[in-house]
Amino acid sequence: MATITVTAPPQSLQSQEAQELARQRFAPWTAWQRVLFRVALLFTAQLTLPFKGQFYQRLVQIRQLHDIYGVAGSGGGIAYVTPAGESARWGLGSFTNWGIALLIAIALAGIWTWFARNSKRKEYTVAYYWLNFLLRYWVAFNILHYGYLKVYPDQMPYPSISNLHTLIGETAAYRYYWAIIGLSTWYQIVLGCVEVLAGSLLFFRRTAALGALLNLGILYNVAHANFAYDGGVHLLSAEISLLAGLLLVQYIPDIYRLLIKKEDIVPSYYHPVFKVNWQRYTYNGIKYAAWILFIPLYFYSDIHHYLWTNASKEPRAEGLKGTKGYYTVTEFKLNGKELPYSPLDPVRWHDVTFEDYPTITYKVDKPLPIRLENGGPATKDAEKHYELAGFAGGRTYLHYDLDEANQTLTVQDKNADVRSRDPNMVLGAPPAKKSSDDAGADSASSDKNKKGRGGRGGKKQDVVKYVWHYSRPSDSRIILTGSTPDKQEFYAVLDRVQENQAIHVDSPIQGEPLVYSRQFGRRFPVRPKSFDGTTDTPNRDQDKQ
Repeated sequence: MATITVTAPPQSLQSQEAQELARQRFAPWTAWQRVLFRVALLFTAQLTLPFKGQFYQRLVQIRQLHDIYGVAGSGGGIAYVTPAGESARWGLGSFTNWGIALLIAIALAGIWTWFARNSKRKEYTVAYYWLNFLLRYWVAFNILHYGYLKVYPDQMPYPSISNLHTLIGETAAYRYYWAIIGLSTWYQIVLGCVEVLAGSLLFFRRTAALGALLNLGILYNVAHANFAYDGGVHLLSAEISLLAGLLLVQYIPDIYRLLIKKEDIVPSYYHPVFKVNWQRYTYNGIKYAAWILFIPLYFYSDIHHYLWTNASKEPRAEGLKGTKGYYTVTEFKLNGKELPYSPLDPVRWHDVTFEDYPTITYKVDKPLPIRLENGGPATKDAEKHYELAGFAGGRTYLHYDLDEANQTLTVQDKNADVRSRDPNMVLGAPPAKKSSDDAGADSASSDKNKKGRGGRGGKKQDVVKYVWHYSRPSDSRIILTGSTPDKQEFYAVLDRVQENQAIHVDSPIQGEPLVYSRQFGRRFPVRPKSFDGTTDTPNRDQDKQ
């Protein structure tokens, strides 16, 4: 029988191999490599370091782990200028500060190179390691936050009834993209899991290359989609993708030799070995604390914040029970005078939707200002604008407070903080005189020069509320009466339409007819008893009574 004897190499040979690896790690860099490192270091510093005072103001206001991302997002990078115009919001103009930062980095790197022309230092191996170390944690933290939002899922909620009844031409491009993901809950969850995996891999040196590759692919797709669909968040996703690409640079030569040239390689990259105990303990403590803080604890804090506070993109409170659906306006009167239906009528309501949360919408044939932001989360239901962001078509979105005992709805326009709801208003121009034939529950404005959260140049408006009375002669009919902002009385009879939407068809079996049996509604309506739709934290004492 043949035997194989394995002997360990002599100690002197092991030392020679270690010395050779060390020599390779600290081999002199070429002149262009040193210049590129200086440019990359100065450029990434301008993109990521907290230069803004707002960062430090919010840092001292942290009350829970979930607040960390808001702090990090408030002060990262330098904004040298504020670009204007369409391209500045959705196009190449939004990268203006990148261009300025790159020019500054090149100029400073040139000065650095001139001063270092006689330096004996011919490599930046240690500095390159620490740059990659910080970039790994920066990229991981940002991608984990958005991964957790999809795991709930909350980043792209299920489309509302009013959204599904908005015409294609009246819908912003990015809302198509988000609706596709929002319609498939498990697809969104899988995307979130992949992003969480990609971020988690960056915390570990041995999996950093795979994590950087995954982040580069995932975030490039996100950046491209937002750039193509005018999503408005292409800048951050492009930045994460760019920095993930920079992390991948050091691995490219070995990947090329292995996959393209089919050579055997022994990867060897510098990492610090500390001989002083306090340095080793500090380094390892930071790593372990980051792993625990940003993977299990941050995920727990995020999901706890989602489940047990009212911060979300969609309203959380219950709406008027049994009213959810799409309604035709069978009869409409203004000051006692009946108005016949016309698809071109700017006054008479065309249709109405009731959500399962406290939102009513009605449509008229009149141009209304469009919210240009993406509709992020808020703590008050009346200020949650995701459901109306990016939609046009003359549809007014109303939040209401319900009083079932008196059968009243106290309504307010959810879009009131985007200037006046004047039909002749043009974004960026002064608001025109208020129209006198507006039959909706639109909010009047007081001319306070406060910046709104909506369209460009919008002014913050006072919120005006109106009390409407409702009655329900049958399960499918609702009668609304009330006053409009211009003091006119309206009367509307609404009849619910029994819809068979293809979006809710059960999976068909070959040879059998389609069955429209799935109920319309959100997949994950998180609505604990203690939510009142207005407070940041619920009153848990009510649950015990």
